[in-house]
Amino acid sequence: MKCLDRETKKDLFNEVVYWVMKPWVLIIVFVFIFTPNCKILEAIESGADFLNIAPGARPSAMATSFTAVSKDLNSVYFNPAGLASIDGRELSLTHANWFIDERYDFVSFGLPFKRMVGAVSIAKLSHGDFQARDINGRMNGSFGASDTAIGISFAKFINHNSSIGGGIKFLSSQIENYTATALAFDLGVLYNMDRFPVSFGLAVRNIGKGMKFLDERENLPLSISAGLSFKVLPLMDLNLDIKHLIYDKETSLNIGTEYSLFGGIFLRAGYSNSIFSKEDTVLQNISGGIGLKISNIQIDYAFTPAEFGTSQKFGLNYKF
Repeated sequence: MKCLDRETKKDLFNEVVYWVMKPWVLIIVFVFIFTPNCKILEAIESGADFLNIAPGARPSAMATSFTAVSKDLNSVYFNPAGLASIDGRELSLTHANWFIDERYDFVSFGLPFKRMVGAVSIAKLSHGDFQARDINGRMNGSFGASDTAIGISFAKFINHNSSIGGGIKFLSSQIENYTATALAFDLGVLYNMDRFPVSFGLAVRNIGKGMKFLDERENLPLSISAGLSFKVLPLMDLNLDIKHLIYDKETSLNIGTEYSLFGGIFLRAGYSNSIFSKEDTVLQNISGGIGLKISNIQIDYAFTPAEFGTSQKFGLNYKF
């Protein structure tokens, strides 16, 4: 009788998971979370803006429409559930010369173990040097500023076409001798349809209390993303993401595509725009890039025009 009860509980759990992973359930959950309550509407804008910088030249070239595409180490940022598709050791590097003298670097390593996949990552944004002045306005040397995020992520398959994942990040922002720290969490689900080449993704990023400098605490850029990816042609993918920044009350629509040539060359393009804002020009919303895959090594490049100059990213992915 005990065995029967145990099997009954297992069947009930599997049934609940089966229905929760239905695409329409994900959509309903997303709409429910997407609708802000009064407290959220009154919230101030968030800080720790470096968490909005997406790693990976591949997703950046596709306007970061990657929530449902995430099946490599870029999943650490976009949707941790995508890590479940990694079937071997993988190393990913990203470097970007950001605006003015800023520099962004991202390193991640993934490894399958037992029935799960784990990954560690480090992201750092260096702001360069700033001139220091005394109370009389005279120059008094210089000081630096940087932001760092160190994360651990895990993912696993629930069944043959559905996966879940999560991650925890230690955040640190430093300006001269002042440091602020915080913890943040990411959650995600990914669903691949059986009969059609279509994937659905849902991710919630930067869940946490916020970072505190001196006596002032800033909210983290809490965001919710829903994504759709499907093959319009055998060698061409089309991706769609809707992202909402809760505290900043901003919603963006991201569209990206990737086309494969000869199995080892990838052409990518994307368009991103705020749904409720018309401040950005069309040029600033366009991104593009190229990828080259040779054996187990993939090299990616992405560019995004911006107000202060074109942002460029270089990525390297190595499977071993």
